[in-house]
Amino acid sequence: MRKNRLNNFNIKIKNISLELIKGIDRIFPLERKDFALKAIILCLLLSTLSNLNAQSLGALATKLNINFGTPAIESRFKKGTKWFRDTLVAEYNMTNTENALKMNNCEPRQGVFDFTLADTIMNFAKANNMKSKGHVLVYHIPTPYWLYLRTNPNSTNKFSRDELMAIVKRHIDSVVGHFKGRILEWDVVNETILDSFTVGQSPLKHTFYQQIIGDDYIDSAFVWAHRADPSAYLYLNDYSGEYFGSWEKAKSDSIYNFVKGLIARGIPIHGVGMECHIGNSANAALFNSNIKRLGALGMRVSLTETDIMHSSTDPATWTTLANGVASNWNATSFITWGIDDSASWMGSDCGCLIWDSMHQAKPVVYNAIKSVFLKANKTVAAQRANFIAIPADNRIPSVPGSLSATAVYKKVTLKWLPSVRFMSYTIKRSTTKGSGYQTIVTGLTGTVYTDTAGLKSGVNYYYIIVAVNPFYTSDISNEATAVVPFPLPVQLVNYTVSNIDNDKVSIDWKVVNGEKVEHYEVQSSTDGVNFKLVQSVLASDSIDFEYRIIDNNPIVGNNYYRLVIYEEDGNVRYLDTKIVKISNSIVNKISLFPNPTSSTFNLVLPGIIAKSVLVSIKSTSGNTISSNNLFIIPGQNIYPISIKKLSAGVYIVEVVGNGFSKSIKLIIK
Repeated sequence: MRKNRLNNFNIKIKNISLELIKGIDRIFPLERKDFALKAIILCLLLSTLSNLNAQSLGALATKLNINFGTPAIESRFKKGTKWFRDTLVAEYNMTNTENALKMNNCEPRQGVFDFTLADTIMNFAKANNMKSKGHVLVYHIPTPYWLYLRTNPNSTNKFSRDELMAIVKRHIDSVVGHFKGRILEWDVVNETILDSFTVGQSPLKHTFYQQIIGDDYIDSAFVWAHRADPSAYLYLNDYSGEYFGSWEKAKSDSIYNFVKGLIARGIPIHGVGMECHIGNSANAALFNSNIKRLGALGMRVSLTETDIMHSSTDPATWTTLANGVASNWNATSFITWGIDDSASWMGSDCGCLIWDSMHQAKPVVYNAIKSVFLKANKTVAAQRANFIAIPADNRIPSVPGSLSATAVYKKVTLKWLPSVRFMSYTIKRSTTKGSGYQTIVTGLTGTVYTDTAGLKSGVNYYYIIVAVNPFYTSDISNEATAVVPFPLPVQLVNYTVSNIDNDKVSIDWKVVNGEKVEHYEVQSSTDGVNFKLVQSVLASDSIDFEYRIIDNNPIVGNNYYRLVIYEEDGNVRYLDTKIVKISNSIVNKISLFPNPTSSTFNLVLPGIIAKSVLVSIKSTSGNTISSNNLFIIPGQNIYPISIKKLSAGVYIVEVVGNGFSKSIKLIIK
């Protein structure tokens, strides 16, 4: 804590102590000799006050390495509003200008700058050990009159591209240069992305900057700001890019892709500002996913102008936003657009800030944010500390952390902790420790990869990984190693062959350690010697797997089955033959019935009993009148039998299959 702030704090404590002693005397009229007891009571009270101060939102945010800020409203600074200043110091650890650094205020005449109010705010922040944010360098709305005269659509004497570029550069050089080393982060360009646009067209609003200079005015602004203060973190700030719901998907995608393009072009951008002016609920999952994907680009995320309409009694959205910051290591700042409703740009009745118009904290809102901060993950806070410690002028990807390798037969799975400021990962492999690495994959964006390329059992493989962006490559990660094991012997369990409803056969088996199996075959035979294929099935990648094959065409009588295992090394294993008997009880259900619409009878074969049967029509004396092979169609039970050539009388229909026969009397009238 800075010396002057400590002195102020000590003076306040001294005054409070005197008042407390007077109060103790009024409540407990003790003698002078009982001063020790008074001192004990005083210490207890001061300890309570100290604990309360340590639980302020700003103090809790500091422990999480989060910048919890709000603008120093200029009108209140001019009036010297004590409540505002005291609350700002007690509850926040960052402040910024609301309007003092917008171009119409700090460069009211061309080339003439006025930093009086902004300096007052920044000096106040420094005196109270608060961080500072600068808002904003390039913004098309708060335009000084001299600039408007020569950039508006009706102007007949517009600035040329070169003239306007020079104006923007001088403005950035002057403003950022004046506050060099005093402002932690800048909103460089503000509200420039279109809410919607046609694919293939520029995503930028048609501001006078874009119309006169072109899309590259943003690239130039970031470059100039970085040159003016290489230690400052630079943001693209906009609204409706938070991805609170499906209605914001298009713009959030547009901002993400635009930032990705800036990175690819080597533009020094460090973060994305999300304004968070919210009039409805926020989808936590979508919001978090947006923060995370920006983190994968190495981007800081700052909630820059947060206010939530009519949220005084419903803190759910405040909770969503606070969680979004606290649970993501790349979310570094949480800024509300004002302290209390009375000074909100949306009107004093908006109910959109943490304190109400009477300067009272709204319990449900305040406690909702506080609860999130108190429960926040300390590991994420530590990751955030490492992230924010990276200097603004360091654009080299960080080293992917804690690379590990786990091997099973024919596979090595690699896992690592994410890098920042990267666009992809490259993995290299060697069979020699510390040297001879060859690239096996590029362009990865996740943090898990399974290597299956030409691995051999018994070989020790060594891996390293680097993170890359279009301009830099990180240092190599730690070396991870794994030995690919030999496959365990294939174990077959629960190998069974079962009769299903006397017309199907189920062949079931379970394999343990089946990694080296290529495929399986089930074969059948009617004599136990000559086998033919029923069905083959590819082996599963799973170590343990259960298989089933159904034979829909068993014969009546004994059916022989065997399972054949084909291994990748060419070995073939034949398992014991199993026998299933299909009885001919189903034959008793074979029947005939007349078809009244034609000169045929229908032969009913209930279920498949053979691949074909011989159907003969005979006289009662046994003479064969006709005989035909009837091929059985799976799933079909009824087959028409022609009787056109038969005269009236009694006949015998004989159905003969493999292992059975059935005779049925046929009467034709």
